Amino acid sequence: MEATKNHYWVDFSKMKKTDYNNICKNVEEIFRINNVEHFAQVALTGLSVEKQIKDMFGDVKSIFVFYLNYDNGFLKLKKRRALLIKKSDNDKYLNTIFIKSLENIFTEIERISLEVCNCLEYQGYQSLPVPVRCIPGKEDFLPFSLARFGQLAGLGNEGENKCLITPDYGPRIIMGAVLTSFLSEKLYIEQIEPCTHCFKCADVCPSGALTGARDKIYFWEKCCMCSLCEIMCSVGKNNHHDSMAFLTNNHTNDKINLV
Repeated sequence: MEATKNHYWVDFSKMKKTDYNNICKNVEEIFRINNVEHFAQVALTGLSVEKQIKDMFGDVKSIFVFYLNYDNGFLKLKKRRALLIKKSDNDKYLNTIFIKSLENIFTEIERISLEVCNCLEYQGYQSLPVPVRCIPGKEDFLPFSLARFGQLAGLGNEGENKCLITPDYGPRIIMGAVLTSFLSEKLYIEQIEPCTHCFKCADVCPSGALTGARDKIYFWEKCCMCSLCEIMCSVGKNNHHDSMAFLTNNHTNDKINLV
């Protein structure tokens, strides 16, 4: 692999078209060189959605799931934007910066997904990157959300806000995935459950989208994309345990670092 500024590309002609272990190593190398800390493969065999996915996408046997965590600059930007949304303050300049930063992360996820697809297709396996620009709980591309796949992959579990809750970063991540006809011969996945079901996300939701979370009832049409449910989650790094202190503290003097 060779680097050009902040991007990496793979010379697939140098890869060996051999056994499953080499393919897994090639995919793993792509993730590692692109600073993806956590990723896993989930077999679709036996899942209730297996037939539906195969009807939609053909010969698909598994899905690779991974995520990138927010860096401090983007998390700081999210916090400031969340405070303004809570106060019904529509700061157009801040929204523009936020959208630009979010697009950068989406682009990075999509680039990594395409590299994995290229690697697998060079080995003779059909592959398809999964779109990441979706609202949690509202994805219409897959029969169920990426958070559910992440849970099956052992990367975390689906929280009360329907986001994937990871041990290291809570829900402060953006997920990516690749559907493929490649299936590793050995898949061992240990299920974990970082979400403590404390319902802080539901209690802090300003729009009412999560008011019925305790009864597993959600009103996604009300979601205002404020990200407070992510910021207030007590799991992982860079969280806010004291929600009232955060909501009453106006970070107007904070400098915003672009991702």
